[in-house]
Amino acid sequence: MSSVAPRGRLLLAAVLAMGLVAGCGGGDQSSRSSSTSAAAASPTSKQRPSPSPVGTTAWIVPPDAAATDAEVEAFTATTSVAAGEPLELYVSAAGPVSVAAYRLGDYPGGGTEVYRADRIPAARQQATVTDSATRAVSANWPKTSTVATDGWTPGFYFVQVSAGGKKRNVPLLVRSTDTRGKIVLVAGDTTWQAYNTWGGRSLYKGPGGFEDRAYAASFQRPYSAADWDIWYDFDFPIVMAAEKSGVPLAYAAVSDIADDPGLLEGALGVVSNGHDEYWPIPYRDALVKARDAGTNLAFLGANAGYWRVRLEDAAGARLLVGYKSAVLDPVQDSRETTVRWRDSPEAAGENTVLGNFYDCYPSAGAMRIVTPGFFLFEGTGVARGTELPGLVGNESDRVFAIPGTPRPIEVPAISSVKCGDTTSYSTVAYYTVPSGAGVFAAGTMSWTRALDGVRPDQGLTQASSDFAQKVTANLLTAMAAGPMGRNHPAIDDYDKVAAELPTTNHAN
Repeated sequence: MSSVAPRGRLLLAAVLAMGLVAGCGGGDQSSRSSSTSAAAASPTSKQRPSPSPVGTTAWIVPPDAAATDAEVEAFTATTSVAAGEPLELYVSAAGPVSVAAYRLGDYPGGGTEVYRADRIPAARQQATVTDSATRAVSANWPKTSTVATDGWTPGFYFVQVSAGGKKRNVPLLVRSTDTRGKIVLVAGDTTWQAYNTWGGRSLYKGPGGFEDRAYAASFQRPYSAADWDIWYDFDFPIVMAAEKSGVPLAYAAVSDIADDPGLLEGALGVVSNGHDEYWPIPYRDALVKARDAGTNLAFLGANAGYWRVRLEDAAGARLLVGYKSAVLDPVQDSRETTVRWRDSPEAAGENTVLGNFYDCYPSAGAMRIVTPGFFLFEGTGVARGTELPGLVGNESDRVFAIPGTPRPIEVPAISSVKCGDTTSYSTVAYYTVPSGAGVFAAGTMSWTRALDGVRPDQGLTQASSDFAQKVTANLLTAMAAGPMGRNHPAIDDYDKVAAELPTTNHAN
């Protein structure tokens, strides 16, 4: 579902609020023409040696320095690289650019510079290729530069491209090649691309609205500056909280796991970001297999696993295919048909993985605690009936007493929320399975925003932020200790949900 909203604060303010600056340890885009302006490709550039991480706020792009698409555009050939793999960079700018790479984490200032190169030749580029079957637009640009990534630590990065005082951050993962004994933080790259309107279309809209949308989104293109930078709300806060927690971490994108489902083998836990909406089949199957082998799962958002999609290649570009229609998709009557996971053919609702089921957009309300003794609420100071302002929104999930909902399932927070012009409910859910794995679902997209600190634009107070941060820290620690269900089996609330909550689903 669409939940595009402005971030509503400077990233520097968020970093300050999280205590990372001092005292911490280590919009539619018109279609391009078919003409091309080739940029000169530089040789592979060398990494600047850095004996120890030095914190910086230079990764933050102030609003007055943010580049428009007419000033600087850039993308990397892939969402992620393994350390040591060459990183291919594509840039469009009217003249030479500077490129820096920053790893985000528990550093003074929130980031550390791992690479810099100045005066890389670049030129304006306009060439595009449109896939006629899916309307997907790719940037058919010559490569601008190749960046060496030797020695880069797995993690979440920004590649920052600057020209004429204007800057653009491109998200990048340095993925982990082994996740055993670690908590895997998953970046939602498939959802990032679904919302990206560069080239004139996304999976939500085209020049003529929803019916004119693309049926696939290309990874081979910049993110449009006219859009919402989705990772700032839903990936960045988890990265910062997890890096600060001290638990052993690994990093992967949704597409990485879809390409290599065995990547999750032996992981202690997997943490899905705040908006992990578009799931290829291999990714979902990998989550289920990991859970059933004892790997804990956590979903720190809402609307996760809603759309079933495919990853394909066409005209030299990787495509996220999502027709959102069993009628329009040429792959018919198959598990590969791109519809909602809860719909035929071969329906498998998201509740079978999350426990929660997507319910409402737009939603807004306070989170209400019903079981203050829930193990992940330890140290938060909440009591029965405590309400945490703004913590539910702007999309929300809840437990439904329907087929596929796992049992035993515990519901320690049940919140009445405004849902469009009516009311509904949102729940925090926790279930356990025979392997011993525990699965936690926050049930609200504002959870990761609360990790970022006080957010007046979202109605989030200090109490709400403190609660989300403490519960997340407890969760990461519990996941890192092994299968949560062994020490904390879910106390089943299914009958209470069936008796007390209405059955209306507002996403239908």
